[in-house]
Amino acid sequence: ATRDRLLLTAIGGLVMTAAVITFALQTDQAADLLAERATLVQSYDGGPEGRFAGQMKALALIADNPLGIGALSFSPTYHHEEAHSVYLSMMMNAGWIGGGLFLILSVATVALGVLVTLRGGPVAPFLAIATAAFTGNALEGWIIDSDHWRHLYLQMALIWGLTAGTGLRPAATLLRR
Repeated sequence: ATRDRLLLTAIGGLVMTAAVITFALQTDQAADLLAERATLVQSYDGGPEGRFAGQMKALALIADNPLGIGALSFSPTYHHEEAHSVYLSMMMNAGWIGGGLFLILSVATVALGVLVTLRGGPVAPFLAIATAAFTGNALEGWIIDSDHWRHLYLQMALIWGLTAGTGLRPAATLLRR
């Protein structure tokens, strides 16, 4: 019954969202804005000084500097803005080991949150919320730097803390599957 209510709520939310978008697109201003934002490459993305060129520069720096170039060195020295990817930034700033550990920690946090949520228990609803929020931020990290966002680490701590509150050992939970 609970799953049916959740499914019905999700479907209702999707229908309402579609109705609001359809209503908003009736105005020329909203339709033009959506058409502009729906293009794959914006003016600031392409070209030799665009976001994608900066990511290519970052990849070259990562390959050439396995120990990293240090924090806050990319934009003043190599490109006019940051690399727009937390994973590229961590690899570039902290080196291959630091970037790899950040990626492993992010994946492990999502996996732990999902696995412990699926087990159920009194903290499962809170853990589901924390895991969903963190997963969104972790995925968004592919397109923007989020390593300085305090709430990213707070969300990680919530997931690991709620898991510890269940009495489960995180390493055993991750390795059991």
